[in-house]
Amino acid sequence: MINIVNIHFIGIGGIGMSALARLFLTQKKIISGSDSTDSSLIHELINEGMTVQIGHHAKNVPLATEMVVYSNAVPNDNPEILEAKRRNLPLLSYFEALGQFTKNAKTLAICGTHGKSTTTALLSLGLIRAGFDPSVIIGTKLREFGGKNMRNSCHPKPVEGDNIFVIEACEYRRAFLNLHPSIIIITNMEAEHLDYYRDFADYTEAFRSFIKKLPPNGILVFPYDDLAVRALADEYTGEKWSFGLNSSADVYLSGNEIFYKNKALDTLSLKIPGEHNRRNALAALTGILAFEKSCAGRKAVMVRRSNHDSGKKPMSVTLRQAQGDKSVPQGDNTVPQREISNVFSVLHDYQGAWRRFEYRGKFQGAKVYDDYAHHPTEIRATLSGARELFLKNHITVVFQPHQFNRTKNLFDDFAHSFDLADTVIIPNIYEVRDQKKDRAEVSAEKLVSAIKKNHQNVEYTKDFAKTIDFLKKNIHKNDVLIIMGAGDVYEITDVICTHGAKRSAYETNHSRSEYH
Repeated sequence: MINIVNIHFIGIGGIGMSALARLFLTQKKIISGSDSTDSSLIHELINEGMTVQIGHHAKNVPLATEMVVYSNAVPNDNPEILEAKRRNLPLLSYFEALGQFTKNAKTLAICGTHGKSTTTALLSLGLIRAGFDPSVIIGTKLREFGGKNMRNSCHPKPVEGDNIFVIEACEYRRAFLNLHPSIIIITNMEAEHLDYYRDFADYTEAFRSFIKKLPPNGILVFPYDDLAVRALADEYTGEKWSFGLNSSADVYLSGNEIFYKNKALDTLSLKIPGEHNRRNALAALTGILAFEKSCAGRKAVMVRRSNHDSGKKPMSVTLRQAQGDKSVPQGDNTVPQREISNVFSVLHDYQGAWRRFEYRGKFQGAKVYDDYAHHPTEIRATLSGARELFLKNHITVVFQPHQFNRTKNLFDDFAHSFDLADTVIIPNIYEVRDQKKDRAEVSAEKLVSAIKKNHQNVEYTKDFAKTIDFLKKNIHKNDVLIIMGAGDVYEITDVICTHGAKRSAYETNHSRSEYH
């Protein structure tokens, strides 16, 4: 793709597609695109210099186009895809195009059912704070990236060995098999995307295939506590690092203290709540340590641990010292290039990402949070984290299930996911990639009835307008309100937080993922 200049994106408004288009733009490519829906993100892309059309028509593909990239959400009969085929233009899916970037880079791919975005954010920011210069594509938006979903390396032409790419790698339709990873970080694994995968065994097989793409010097980072992932790791014969809450893991958390090979590194202090985020932080830290060790010819990362008992100057040891390498000078005489203390400061300072338990302001005296959870495990994790912060407050959740198929396949799990909420509101089900039989077999009313068997306060409000009316009558001062889901439920947040409450820290609230 080095000699290609003019690239057209079909479905450019998606969170991944827009990130890739921005990455190409930084490489002096001429970008055009189209999307079915207008949004503030589209206007951002236009202001950055891209030409974007709303609606899909063959004429949208410029005559100068040399390559077309399409979102997996775009159907095969899209007129722009048909036009690209008619003109014999190179036609790549989002992940096929992304895979081209990873061929000549040291690629760290973060995958798993849950926690990918937070782990990718923490890992990326930790690498940057440690002195590395990665390019990044992530499935959310970060304050630290100027409210964008990507970061380009500061090097116009990254030198050999310093071309680093961090990618949030999605497993839907086995998309991540297009990538060329050097290091794979798996956060966890649980049945998901059952509109595509036959069952959990089929889902697991996709991850097994992805692990097999690691080169001979590749590294697998995995959660020791996740038995399904650990079974895959046992099959892998290359270098591997584990993390978790079990002291048998290479990097583990005990209380608030992080250990590496049973040697204390530092205290974990996070602003983002929940055990799931502590695990995400462990995954990111382990990935950084594994990456640093893999960098041939580089000095080892520094590990600082404060001696709280004696009040002495903190001891400095390198990672290799922590591993017992006696050839490395001991104590404060070591001057390593990259300090792990910087990484711990990132973990401490990180305040979260767009729609990941994002504080949006107040409504009638209640604190309002926006969250992307759309799987039963994610719902429970978000509510558990919320309870850590608000032990006695009344928590109301407005949850919009994402996809009829997912709601059908995980129906019983959804029905038991809201124990930590005081009030549950279901407005509707967001339809995407659903078939007629999916819509016929499940409904918002059926889900509400199932939740009511386990929960006293559950409301079916039918649409957003009635939901807002219900909130106006039932939300009180000091309550906590969580607007949750991967569809368009954020529109409720936008309405109720318009007057007297802060807008999102991210300018765009209308991005969507092509894969969830």
